Amino acid sequence: MSYWDEVVPWAAPSLAFAVWAFVMTWLVGRWRRWALGRLDAARVVSKRVVVLTARITAVGAVTLGAFLWALAVPLSPSVLAWVRHDAEPWVLATVFFIAFLALGFYAIRKALVWLEARAARTEMSLDDALVEALGRPMYVALVLAGIRLWAAIVPIPAIVQTYIAKGTETTVIVLIVLFLDGLVQGWMVARSERSKVLKTSGVVLRATARIVFYIVGALMALSSIGFDVTPALATLGIGSAAVGFALQGTVVDFLAGIMIASDQPVSVGDFVKIDENFQGWVLVIGWRTTRILTRNDTHIVVPNSKLAQAMFFNMSRPREDYRFQVAFMLSYATDLDRAVHIAAEVGEVIQTEEPRAAPGHRATAGVEFFLHGHAEVRTWLWAKSYDAHFGLKDAYLRRLHARFREVGIVIPNPIRTLEALPGTTFAVAREAKS
Repeated sequence: MSYWDEVVPWAAPSLAFAVWAFVMTWLVGRWRRWALGRLDAARVVSKRVVVLTARITAVGAVTLGAFLWALAVPLSPSVLAWVRHDAEPWVLATVFFIAFLALGFYAIRKALVWLEARAARTEMSLDDALVEALGRPMYVALVLAGIRLWAAIVPIPAIVQTYIAKGTETTVIVLIVLFLDGLVQGWMVARSERSKVLKTSGVVLRATARIVFYIVGALMALSSIGFDVTPALATLGIGSAAVGFALQGTVVDFLAGIMIASDQPVSVGDFVKIDENFQGWVLVIGWRTTRILTRNDTHIVVPNSKLAQAMFFNMSRPREDYRFQVAFMLSYATDLDRAVHIAAEVGEVIQTEEPRAAPGHRATAGVEFFLHGHAEVRTWLWAKSYDAHFGLKDAYLRRLHARFREVGIVIPNPIRTLEALPGTTFAVAREAKS
């Protein structure tokens, strides 16, 4: 046999294998660039999933080419028998597994895109959260199904089959927990703009739901692998009692946050007033503290337990419009009928023209008290909010002062009456003129 007769049977399959490996690697690289530019940008799958799928596909394609190359070249009978009888089930099962994953990823992507388009046409937030929560569990479930099929084809020991079955069952439980958690979290986030409860206490409610899901899921996963959870529950109860005693303040704040979330005495955006130095807008109601922004642009952090026990004024309830009164003094010599008429008239102008005034309300005025040396008149106005009433009050007083000056009504200086015993003399000091 000549040299070429020995080389040619190896050269042609080897060249074909090299071309196959190059072409498949090039095609997989092109697909990866396309997928990274389209799937990851559309947030259908993550970048890591795309890269991992491309690598597995490339390895599977090269493995298949190596298997076909081994069948084509003149190997020794023992090696060829090993390839045909021992390696063939593993190679074919692996190639089937990779093809299953590739087709499954494509089908899931198409299904998610279709579901997203359908959900975008509705006004409900639940379907959007459902589609968003389905993504990761569906991909992981596809991988689990592929692994189970692969394990059923290849000749692996029974004990390994058992481990794979238990691992798959545990992973399915984890997937269900992740799906339910993602569904609830996504629904709460989507509804937070339209639900005042979720907008106010969404952080507390989401954290509570996540803790409950994870604890139940962990107990179910441990039970699925044969772990007796009864001692764990007893230990968990004792440990929880110890942790609760050690972190008593934190636990009380957390429970108070849940009470605030359920009772809703205050919401995010409300203006609360506990005392003159403690008032402002509620920014966030967290799982432990509530943050309030004062009118001086400073933050006040209040433990939820303190807020739940405090008696405070919610200036944004039961309605956003805020009614307030403006008091001013007039001399007894003033024509009160005319002054009250002008005060109400200026109030009507302010109520109509000022952007901070609440529409649909009328201004009223009247004499409130006769005090020492003057009569007190009050005007009632409506502002859009508690915060807006400060500027509205300033605008009203400025315009009322100018109107009184036009008609000659004088707002008197403060007068004090001194009472003295008979025979008491007073000395009046005058400043010397220069």
